[in-house]
Amino acid sequence: MNFNWAFLDLETTGLDSSRDKVTEIAIIIKMSDGTRKTYETFVNSGVSVPAHITDITGIDDSMLINAPYPEEVLDKVSNLLEGKVIVAHNASFDQKFLENMMGETLNNRWVDTLELTKILFPKVASYSLRYLIRKFNLECSPSHRALADTEALEKLFFYLLEKANSFSLQDIQEIYYCLKDEERGLSLLFEDILNGKLISYNFNQPITYKKSKKKDSIENCNGRKLQEWSPEELVKMFKPEGVVARGLKAYQERPEQIEMMRAVAKAFSQERYLLVEAGTGVGKSLAYLVPSLAWAITHQEKVVVATHTIALQEQLFRNDIKFLKQNLPFFFKAAVLKGRSNYLCLYKWKLIKDKITTLNWSEKIFLARIANWVSKDGTGDKDTIALKGWEQELFSQMSSSRESCLGAQCPFTGECFYQRAKEKANGADVIIVNHSLLLSDAKIGDYILPKYNYLVIDEAHHLEDEGTRQFTETFSLREFQKKINQLVRKKGAGFRKPGLLYIWSNYRALPPEMLPEVKKLVKAAEEIARTIIKKTDDLNQYVLTQRQFEKARINMETRSQKGWENLKILFENVFVHTEDFLNNLYQLHNRLAEDCSETKWEDSLKDLMMYRAEIKEDLGLAKRFFNTAEEKYTYWMEVNQKRNELFLYITPVDIGEIFNELLFSVKTAAILTSATLCIGEKFNFLLDRLGLMEDLVDTQRISSPFAYEEQSLLLIDNSLPDSVSTSEEVYNLALKEALLDILKATNGRTLVLFTAHRQLQSVYKHLKKPLQNKGIEIYADGIDGNRTTLLEEMRDNSSAVIFGTNTFWEGIDLPGDFLTAVIIVKLPFWPPNLPLVEARVEAIQKEGKDGFYNYSLPQAVLRFRQGYGRLIRSVNDWGVVVILDNRLVKKRYGKVFLKSLPQNNYIIGDTNKIVENILNWFKKFS
Repeated sequence: MNFNWAFLDLETTGLDSSRDKVTEIAIIIKMSDGTRKTYETFVNSGVSVPAHITDITGIDDSMLINAPYPEEVLDKVSNLLEGKVIVAHNASFDQKFLENMMGETLNNRWVDTLELTKILFPKVASYSLRYLIRKFNLECSPSHRALADTEALEKLFFYLLEKANSFSLQDIQEIYYCLKDEERGLSLLFEDILNGKLISYNFNQPITYKKSKKKDSIENCNGRKLQEWSPEELVKMFKPEGVVARGLKAYQERPEQIEMMRAVAKAFSQERYLLVEAGTGVGKSLAYLVPSLAWAITHQEKVVVATHTIALQEQLFRNDIKFLKQNLPFFFKAAVLKGRSNYLCLYKWKLIKDKITTLNWSEKIFLARIANWVSKDGTGDKDTIALKGWEQELFSQMSSSRESCLGAQCPFTGECFYQRAKEKANGADVIIVNHSLLLSDAKIGDYILPKYNYLVIDEAHHLEDEGTRQFTETFSLREFQKKINQLVRKKGAGFRKPGLLYIWSNYRALPPEMLPEVKKLVKAAEEIARTIIKKTDDLNQYVLTQRQFEKARINMETRSQKGWENLKILFENVFVHTEDFLNNLYQLHNRLAEDCSETKWEDSLKDLMMYRAEIKEDLGLAKRFFNTAEEKYTYWMEVNQKRNELFLYITPVDIGEIFNELLFSVKTAAILTSATLCIGEKFNFLLDRLGLMEDLVDTQRISSPFAYEEQSLLLIDNSLPDSVSTSEEVYNLALKEALLDILKATNGRTLVLFTAHRQLQSVYKHLKKPLQNKGIEIYADGIDGNRTTLLEEMRDNSSAVIFGTNTFWEGIDLPGDFLTAVIIVKLPFWPPNLPLVEARVEAIQKEGKDGFYNYSLPQAVLRFRQGYGRLIRSVNDWGVVVILDNRLVKKRYGKVFLKSLPQNNYIIGDTNKIVENILNWFKKFS
């Protein structure tokens, strides 16, 4: 590869290239003959370095006083870059700043290692330079300084180049096809790699084709069959001499696991429902999987296992099922099935590839990633590729859907990813799904899953929330506008189809006698559409000025207000024009269908009616929202000021009735399990919320095998003011002071759980600098990265502290010394004025019960238990849990929280006492 490379990195005063300035430049030149030279310099651009930039880079004004001005470094930089291919990470950032500083457009080709990594490694949790260096074990330390980052960039690039050269000729051809029509550095790079492979390729060798079907399971080597159902034989498998024990390197018999397995087996045998709380460390996955598999095999029944999230689905299949495949003394089949939109549609993908010249560069990079991913993965499952933001939307335009499926007429019918996944599920003994798919299947009447009578629901404490999402009807004003725009769009480039009306009005093959009539209908539709868009814009502007609608429950009081009447009138104007629009589309479809019977028209006609049906459904939902008030539903709306978006929601108040009717009553046996199902020692809350009849359900509570009193210390700070009766400003000030002292004591490896992101941001800004001065780094959810990135930081950095909100309260597993302190800032009550909370509390009160004690408190206790459970995940874990909410000891209901925890002892005191106990406890384990 005879290229001369220039690796480049800049440090700047901010992210806006039109306003901010360059403070440091580093360039490493690597010539094709192997020679290498380095250049670095500070740049005095005549502006002060902001404090937050100094915090990140360490560069301050004193370091720039004697640095050369931009004009003094331009000649040197120009000479170094002349004739070179410039390599940078997130190259567009560096290119804009550099060209602004130099006052000219650079003619060099650029290679962006961020884009290159995305293509070569489609599933990476983060594409930051620092993360990639760690992931690929490259020996360097990027540090937000120009030279260190440039050295890291150089190592990363040559690592990626070596990886690209290892790809097959076919893989490189697929990638190059997506990039070839643009004169960019990345196109040049892949062209050079392709040419090198073509030169050395043996065209006389036999042609072999890749197997498109990826094998997802490991066949059991012994092939033995299970002849009869025997729970006692299953128990033997978990004894020290059993097959499960022999398959584990460090096996420790867990009586709790066997107890749970017996309970699951009994529920299957007696056709009962079972609620079983299994504490952390019981090993509940194997405890329900083994009897589920044995029952399925011996009784020729399918068992569906539903987990909370897709990530847990994958974990169960890749870890537990794989282990059992290798070790159980009988053969079984297991499959994972996800919602249809999770799978790539090969036909849609081909249509996009066929018009690749109309795509922009970012879309071409995305298609190159997809090409490599399809080749390497073979499942078409979007959860095996890392997609962010707009990439999710692009994938959705290529995903499988029932409405657009060509069925047997599809040229890819034998390779369809979704149909292959369904076929595996149909042939499986155990099918692993998520709560969302489970409930979608129940909602539409067993259309997605094959018929089954036995069900296991893991993480069952989430089922009500998922049911609320599934059975909530949602109207989005923005999505409604997009559908109207989609029909009348004048142009179609890239991923987006041209408007259907545009297609019809410009299609030359229309019979001459029908063209005038069609044009008349199209013109009328376009005029109505423009009116609808204008009316919805006016409506949106009105809503954004009304604070009362930000998150409002629509009840009798709301409906009597002037603001509601105004909103209703604005919507009714939209309704009238939308009905006219639908009638017009119906006439257009019928007129076209009369004379356009050729196959090539069928897809467009089908699309026209599909869009019309979606708009009609939106219209019906919005009209129902304004014109009905059914008692069993909550009507509420939400305005997102940042995204300029309005949502209308209709949600069932009692999800339990729906669960009972559509799910539980039609199953022979169902197991519901989680580490947190009880309030105190009772299951009443979940029984009621999930619609389960107490006389049909067995319950069992299995304690964790961990020695919590020996492994952890529970501390309650009672010196902070009451968070409810104190002003936000005063409370946050006290919280910041207490957290500063406590975090100095824990010295990293700490997870701080917040209930509100606003409070997290306030505390983060206040504590970041003082803790940095003590060698402790704070990483905040939504500020420093996503959950995956922050958890990686915790694993790699013993001085890391994570500030997290909702998603950090559960599902986090950092065993051993990775996490030694969990701090819960406030008890996790939902705000009482949330529309759904308010409606459900009211419904409970109408039954003569206390809404707080029968709904709000149990919800908070379950979430509190999940947060507490982040600390001790194995027998070797240790640390402290600190609660900063004094309501735990000053309110009568605090005892309910404490009694729900697996440890009885705790220490109460002011912040100084808390700090003293932390230090003493840590000495015990040092």
